[in-house]
Amino acid sequence: MEERPPPSDTDADAPIRPLPLPPGHEAYVVQFPLDSVCRVPPPDHARIVEEHTRKTALKLSQPRRRRFHCSLALPIFLIVSVLSLAVLTARSTLYRPLTPSFHVTYIRAYNLTNNLISNSNSSSCSSSNSTRRPPEFRVGIRAGNRNPWLTMNYCGGGAASLEFKDRRIARGRAPATINGNDEGNANFTVCLAGNGTAALPKAVKERLGSESEKYMELAMDLTVEMRSLLRNEELKLQIFCDFKVRNSLAKNAKISWQSCVIGL
Repeated sequence: MEERPPPSDTDADAPIRPLPLPPGHEAYVVQFPLDSVCRVPPPDHARIVEEHTRKTALKLSQPRRRRFHCSLALPIFLIVSVLSLAVLTARSTLYRPLTPSFHVTYIRAYNLTNNLISNSNSSSCSSSNSTRRPPEFRVGIRAGNRNPWLTMNYCGGGAASLEFKDRRIARGRAPATINGNDEGNANFTVCLAGNGTAALPKAVKERLGSESEKYMELAMDLTVEMRSLLRNEELKLQIFCDFKVRNSLAKNAKISWQSCVIGL
């Protein structure tokens, strides 16, 4: 192919010849001076390009920031969830503690066959100063703490009563001071006394002193203090113990069956 020489300045100033057109057509020729052609972008164009580049970089960095925030929020959410679950678990256990358990360990009767005091130095449940005293009963109670995270203190002095064949045969009070161990367990004795010979018929005394099995009921009021690092509370309990006794209450009575329930 034949090469054409580059146009010279004289050629640029020369008029452009119109191309030959087919018959019946017209053409217009528009000439632009070479001085009007922009070979370098103006400053406004550079600013527009820079603004567009900055916006593009900002759009690209936003997903990265979102991913970073999500990766940071997930561990925080997990930690808060675990702590909240631990607090709820602690509240469900510490704020709903189990009441202590109670068991009758023994029962013993004094002055059952006659009202004469056999030993003037022995302690008595009755406040009477007479030489003749009503029958007395001593019932051993074992209290157990069922909450390993709580310390329990038992406040005595509550009223107590003993029934036999739906008849109240003695009244008394829990001891004023009940000493327990560090685990919240305690053993104490409830002392009860009758209201004289007339209140306890001879047939009842004979039955209590016989070797046959006897069904009896003990009711007692007791205050329990529950303490922990997060919780301190005082409960007033009503204890009802039904139990069966073998052998004579004046000698070697044994508990053959029992059931203790607690009311608040």
